[in-house]
Amino acid sequence: MPMVYAGHVSCVAWLHPYWAQQIAEGEHRMAVGRDSSTTTIRVTSTDDYFLSDGLYVSERQLENPKALRLNVVKVNPVQQTEVQSAEDIDRGCAKRGRTECRAEGSSCSEPPPHMY
Repeated sequence: MPMVYAGHVSCVAWLHPYWAQQIAEGEHRMAVGRDSSTTTIRVTSTDDYFLSDGLYVSERQLENPKALRLNVVKVNPVQQTEVQSAEDIDRGCAKRGRTECRAEGSSCSEPPPHMY
């Protein structure tokens, strides 16, 4: 919210895991600004998440309000059959020619040590 209030962003996409249910999926529009009575950053959203944290105030109570569009998208888990091993990923993505070996005597077909 501080970045919205500072004017750096006006649209945020939250890709949430299936188990995170804090904010309903879809597009949420609200204003973000400084509460004139407490000088803290507040929002105009009446979503339960913001209400339960005491972050809601009416727009007339906000100083310098900024528009925010929050897009909430659920990300479903990957099926077990779709999961690739680190070796499969390395084999498909890290193909190098023999001239690109890291050190004398090392094999280009082996992943770098940090991959383990």
